[in-house]
Amino acid sequence: MQHFVETRLNLDFDTQPLFNWNTKQVFLSLTASYDSPRYGTQDVVVWDKIVRNDDEKRIRISYLRNKYGLREYSKSFENVTSLDFRIEWNVMPFVGLMQRGVTPRSDPYALHQDPQLRKQSPALLPY
Repeated sequence: MQHFVETRLNLDFDTQPLFNWNTKQVFLSLTASYDSPRYGTQDVVVWDKIVRNDDEKRIRISYLRNKYGLREYSKSFENVTSLDFRIEWNVMPFVGLMQRGVTPRSDPYALHQDPQLRKQSPALLPY
């Protein structure tokens, strides 16, 4: 059996400061991080979006679900106690070098599995 973590997060991020006359687009990604006892620290992209000059520059999403799977190599999150999130971005210019940035990590979220439901994957619960 393979465990799968499904997220429901609220995201509010302003990309306006990342834009100037030379910005073609900004690539955003939401990364989950957790410590796996067997494989060490793991970083997994669970959602991404491309923001262009003519798009809405303030990203507000309620109950954001992961776009990409969040699975553990060992197939079980049994020994993973918590995970946290951060937003990473790449500013893609019309001319010149790309710039990269990252927000501080979120507060950790505890992983919890209800023993009454055999097929339920771990749910995210804030500390």
